[in-house]
Amino acid sequence: MRFSFHLLLLAALSFFTSPTKAQERSKEPSELVRARLVDNGYKADDLADLLVKDHYRDAHNGVEHTFLRQRWHGIEVFNGDIAVHQAADGRVIAMNNGAWAFCGKTAEAPEPMISAEQALANVLRKDLPSATVPSLVSSEDGGQKLVYDGTAFSGEPVNVQLMYLPSDKTLRLVWNVNYYQPGGAHWWSVRISANTGEELDRNDWVSQCGFDEIMNKRAHDEAPAPPMMPAAPNDYNVYPAPLESPNHGSRAIRNAPWTAAGIASPYGWHDTNGSAGAEYTITRGNNVLAQEDANGNDGTGYSPDGGATLISTSPSIYHRNRSITRMPP
Repeated sequence: MRFSFHLLLLAALSFFTSPTKAQERSKEPSELVRARLVDNGYKADDLADLLVKDHYRDAHNGVEHTFLRQRWHGIEVFNGDIAVHQAADGRVIAMNNGAWAFCGKTAEAPEPMISAEQALANVLRKDLPSATVPSLVSSEDGGQKLVYDGTAFSGEPVNVQLMYLPSDKTLRLVWNVNYYQPGGAHWWSVRISANTGEELDRNDWVSQCGFDEIMNKRAHDEAPAPPMMPAAPNDYNVYPAPLESPNHGSRAIRNAPWTAAGIASPYGWHDTNGSAGAEYTITRGNNVLAQEDANGNDGTGYSPDGGATLISTSPSIYHRNRSITRMPP
């Protein structure tokens, strides 16, 4: 009887499990995300408005990649990205989730108290006191996305977008201000409260390293470790984040590190359009241009070249003065 009971139990489990997998394969990525996350404690309305930011299929293996952005009341959630990776038969290989839960209880009202222009003026007043607010070029999504003239900002348009920012236990309504500082020293992305006008958060898309400042006090005469060679496709021998420079730590092998960045690099780092073949073989791609800056003038400098196979034994890119990584939107 015990043996028969086990057989019946296994049969019942197979009955309930197999159709579930089959049903999951038949779902659209957004439906699949909703089903999975609701099962893990999210509310249905948290995921009711998912925006497809990118979608493509790898030609060589048929893997389908879908990148979604969470929205609340039609307003995008900053870094609220969900990436779904499915095999050719629809099976989910991996899912990366950055969505915010319980929006209905934690989100501020969707109506801003200050304008996008006021938010931009607040940022410029702090960073560039002599700058004036540029003229408005375009407005989209009912005034949620605005573009301002970039003539005074090295020709780069100034973008301001209404968003929700996860902050502690609250979804704060913010204006996300992106502008390129003349001279290339900074490319700021700043979150300004759409209710109070205060700055809540910022990050710089330009990373600068001062190699003369040895924070970890590594000896200059320390014998460098022999370089590790990539062992597999998409292996990178890097100074992994948060290391600032070769003076702050050692290199390590990382495989396909762009997969940890959500929608930032859907085609990898060197391919910018998803078609076969990389657009760049140097340390440049869809998100970054890394180069030597020997004289500190933010000009064009040396970048290692991996060649057509993207395999290089070139020395790492660094200089005793500084190197610059410039990150466009």
